[in-house]
Amino acid sequence: MITRLVAISAIFWASFATVSAAPYDSQIDATAIAKLLSIGFANAPANFSSIRGTARPTLGGIEQYAALTWPDHTHFRDCKIGHFGPTTDLRETYMYECVSTARRLPMEKLFELARREIRIILPVSYAGDAPKNFAETWTRRGHPDVHLYAYSQADGQHYLVRLSKEL
Repeated sequence: MITRLVAISAIFWASFATVSAAPYDSQIDATAIAKLLSIGFANAPANFSSIRGTARPTLGGIEQYAALTWPDHTHFRDCKIGHFGPTTDLRETYMYECVSTARRLPMEKLFELARREIRIILPVSYAGDAPKNFAETWTRRGHPDVHLYAYSQADGQHYLVRLSKEL
């Protein structure tokens, strides 16, 4: 399941040309991550519809939209809303995702910094799986899942935080 969601996320992000901000090398901003999670949790009950902007091209069966609300433009270079219908493997899902600006930190350090901030912010009732390949998911029955991925591109390392809600 997580492998499928990682693949879906890769398709989701590959569809957008991005303009990179200058790499941001100071510590992960806990306030920006907290705001991202706050926006996501507040808008999840309505499938993120109140922060869904203009439609973007559908790719790999994922409807994509610009997000109207971002936590921070210094720490995040893009935020999107996604939706894909049910398949034989997955249930219908809505997503709110933000990807960080480029960082020069080593991948391991970037992942651990973002992971620590998310874990501090989430209620203790969220259970995390074991981190694997710079990815971790936290779940809580009846609430959106929280996913963290760290990855490398030509402009530096990034992390992606996604809240997903299955119907």
